[in-house]
Amino acid sequence: MFIRSFIVIIATLLICLYISVRLTLITLGGIIPIVVCAVFYSFKVRVLAKKVQDEKATLGNISTESIGNIRTVKAFSNERREVEQFKETNEKVFQLGKTMALWAGGFSFFSGVSMNGAIALVMYEGSKEVEEGKITVGAISAFLLYML
Repeated sequence: MFIRSFIVIIATLLICLYISVRLTLITLGGIIPIVVCAVFYSFKVRVLAKKVQDEKATLGNISTESIGNIRTVKAFSNERREVEQFKETNEKVFQLGKTMALWAGGFSFFSGVSMNGAIALVMYEGSKEVEEGKITVGAISAFLLYML
C-alpha cells in the first residue's frame, strides 16, 4: 500500500512537472508546510490522546470503586470527597479534550488555508501564463486535477 501510494505521488509529481515546473513549485510550496505541520501535529495529538485515555481510565476507576463500595463510602460519609475526586478528574479529561479539539481545529484551518491558497495561486499564475501563451487552459485544468 505504501509503495503504491509512493509510486502514485512520484508519477503525479512528474506529470505536473512536465505540464509546468513553475506551477508545480507553487503547489509544493503549499504542500510542504502542511506535511511538516502534519508530522508535528500527529505527534502532539498522539501524546494528548494517550493522556486522555489515561485520565478516562482513572475516571472509570474512581466511579467503579465508589459505586462498588457504596456502603463503605456512606459509612464513612465520604460522598463529598468522592464527588470532588470524580469532578476533578472529569475536569482534567475535559481540558485535555478541549486541547485536542483546538489542535485539530488549528491544523484543519492551516491545512485548508494552505491548500486553497496554493490552488488560488496556481490559478492566478496559470492565468498569467495562458495570457502569455506559455500554457493552455486545458493544461491548467489537467494540472489542477492532478494536483488534487
